[in-house]
Amino acid sequence: MTGQLREAYRRWAGRSPLWTPLHLHHRALDAFVKERAPRVIDQAGAAAVRVLDVGCGDLPYKRFFDDPRVAAYDGADIAGAQSQAMLEIDPATQAISAETAS
Repeated sequence: MTGQLREAYRRWAGRSPLWTPLHLHHRALDAFVKERAPRVIDQAGAAAVRVLDVGCGDLPYKRFFDDPRVAAYDGADIAGAQSQAMLEIDPATQAISAETAS
């Protein structure tokens, strides 16, 4: 598969290829967040919006919060997770620290 074709398929299929068990789950969750993100931002009014994505993984929902009113989009994930988290969650205490998880 060429790079352009692979990218087009990924945009169409979402995060999970059709043959994976989580494909339908990810498609539905992506659609839900895509619909709700503008509502969350609008409800904040003039206040700057800060988003904390707990269990962020590779930050798949960040793109839905690409708005000038969003002051920060931070991801938090457990220590040792292969993620793009900016914050680290200690699984034993559930405390969130500013240490980078990666």
